[in-house]
Amino acid sequence: MRNTLPLELHALPVIDRTGVVLGSLRQTRMLINVGGGDPSNGPVAGIHWHMNVANEISFIATDQQRQVIPWIRVKDRNGNVTEYVDRTRPLSAGQIASADKRRMDCIDCHNRPAHSYLSPDVALDQSLSAGRLDPALPYLKRQAVEVLNKPYRTEQEALNTIASDLDAFYHFNDHSASRIIEHQIESS
Repeated sequence: MRNTLPLELHALPVIDRTGVVLGSLRQTRMLINVGGGDPSNGPVAGIHWHMNVANEISFIATDQQRQVIPWIRVKDRNGNVTEYVDRTRPLSAGQIASADKRRMDCIDCHNRPAHSYLSPDVALDQSLSAGRLDPALPYLKRQAVEVLNKPYRTEQEALNTIASDLDAFYHFNDHSASRIIEHQIESS
């Protein structure tokens, strides 16, 4: 069994009353038992135990997006079967027998096979901690998360609006600072 201790850095500027940045990063450490499905690497346990081909997880979804799942069947490598039902949306024995059952695969838990799509909050944390964005730029994370979370119809609309909203914020709130750090605003 393999345990990992990833370190996550989160940017949340601490600014005193005079506008001086006192600090900007907090750390989160979490012990994760990633485990696995290969008994030759230790016990089949942890968050990836279900990926062992000897374990079968099947389910019934009652919606196209597979978000409403009133029945789950788990068969372990020894043939032991456990069924789970949603007591708020129970299916009859006939409904279970006639329903399409899906064997769980990676995409059922993960919305993609590759490529990370980070939330604005996490993306900004990573960019600030990696030095791609300047944490001394006042309120950058707050403002950037706000504009990144708005709905946009097209990618071009998003790029234009995000840039203009950030620029407008700094011009309105601190005109002298916006001239000094204009290149930082554009790169952010």
